[in-house]
Amino acid sequence: MSWSNIARVCKVCPVCKVCLVFVAVAAVIVYRIIMTIDYCEQTSAVGCLILTSVFSAVLNAAAILILGKVSYKSYLLHHSM
Repeated sequence: MSWSNIARVCKVCPVCKVCLVFVAVAAVIVYRIIMTIDYCEQTSAVGCLILTSVFSAVLNAAAILILGKVSYKSYLLHHSM
């Protein structure tokens, strides 16, 4: 599925954008829970906090960039017609 196809779906169904945001937030929360349960038992509390915080910030940044790209493509499709 290409960016244009995702943008077309988001143009037709604006609720899809909200759903994409919820999926991105849920993915970061699930990542932090899994890392805390599986990885943090083997490391110090400070190391665990730093590692999970840094990687979840990177995941958030990637999600923001992807959602921005989808929103921009949807905007372009909306104003090109």
